Amino acid sequence: MFFKLHSEGKIGYKQLTEADLGRTSGNTTHIGLFGNVLTFLPDHDFEDEALFLYNNTSQSVPYFFDRITRENGDINSPKIKKGGKNIVSVTTLIQGITNELIDDRKWFLLWFGLESGKVVFYLFNNKSIDFSKLSQIIDLQTNLVKKQINKGDINYNNLLEELEKYVNENTEEVLQELEIQSQIGNSVSEIKKYKPFDIINANKIFQETGKKGEELIAEYLEILKARKQIFAYNWYNRNMETGLPYDFHIQANNQSLTYVDVKSTKYKFEQSIIFSNQEIDFISTEHTYNIFRVYDLLEEIGSPKLKICKNIKNLAQQINPHFEILKNSLEAQSIKLQSANMAINPNNNLLSFGNEINLDF
Repeated sequence: MFFKLHSEGKIGYKQLTEADLGRTSGNTTHIGLFGNVLTFLPDHDFEDEALFLYNNTSQSVPYFFDRITRENGDINSPKIKKGGKNIVSVTTLIQGITNELIDDRKWFLLWFGLESGKVVFYLFNNKSIDFSKLSQIIDLQTNLVKKQINKGDINYNNLLEELEKYVNENTEEVLQELEIQSQIGNSVSEIKKYKPFDIINANKIFQETGKKGEELIAEYLEILKARKQIFAYNWYNRNMETGLPYDFHIQANNQSLTYVDVKSTKYKFEQSIIFSNQEIDFISTEHTYNIFRVYDLLEEIGSPKLKICKNIKNLAQQINPHFEILKNSLEAQSIKLQSANMAINPNNNLLSFGNEINLDF
C-alpha cells in the first residue's frame, strides 16, 4: 500500500510548546523538531511537499526544513519554518489550526519519513480519538513530552501498525489521484506533490488492477458463453500486454463483432477513465466498441462490479477532430505527436453506462 516507513526506522513526537504554536511575544517562525529523525533530508533550506494528517484528513502541504550550524561546526536542532510571508506551509497550517482552538487542550506533533522520501506530519490533541489510541502505545502523558521511537523498541511495531492504519484510511483521495497520475504521468504541478517512487509504485499497482479487471471480464464472458448468450470471445492480453486499443472482442450469436476495452479501478465508478489519442482514434472509426468499466476492486469495499458503455463512439467522435487539429498544427512545425492521454469522468453527459453487474463469481 501507500505506507512504508523509511529505512531510517525512526519516529519523533512531542507536545508542541507555546512558542511552537506562535503564541509567544517572540513571534516564533518555526517549529522545533529534535533527535535523529529525518536524517535523510539535507541540512539547510530544504523545501518539499509533506503529507499532513489531522482530524482524519490528509493533504499535501509544503514544508521548509532547516538545521542550525553551531560555532563548533556541529549541525543540529532540526526545525520546520514558516517559509515566508503569505505562504501556506506545515508550520503556518499547524499554528492556524491550533490558534482557532485556544483552550486548555494540549497539541502534539508526530513526524517520520516514508520509503519514498516523503515526510509525514501528524497533528492531534489530547481531546481527540487519535490521542486516546496513541497514548495506549507511546508516552503522551508526561508534561512537554519529547521522544523518539526507534526500530527495535518494544512499542515500535504497535506504533507502526497504528500509523499505517491511520495513513491508509485517510489517504484514499491521494491514492485515487496517484492511480490517475500513474497513467498520465506527472505534470509540472505534481512534481513535488508526488515522488517518482510513489508514481512507480502506483503504476505497478495499476498494472495489477488492470490485469485483475481483465481476468474478471474473462470469467464473466465465459459465463455468458456457457449460457449461449454470446458465441465466442478472444482475450488479447491473456499471456502478455499487446498494446492494442482493445482487450477483447466478442462474437455474438449472429456472428457480429464487438471490440471491448476494460477500464478498471480499485475505487468507485466515478474515478476518471484514462484514454489515449490512439484509443480515441480507433473508437471513432470502429463500428461497435464497448467500454467495460470494472470498479470497487478494493477488498474492503465488497464485491467488484461492472457497468458497460455502448456509446463511447459519441464522445470519441467529438474529441478526435481536436486531436487532428493539434496533430496537423504540430506537423506543420515538424513536430510529431506520438501520444497524448486524457482523463474522462464516466458521468460525462455524452456517455451512457448500463446497469450495475455484480462480478462476485
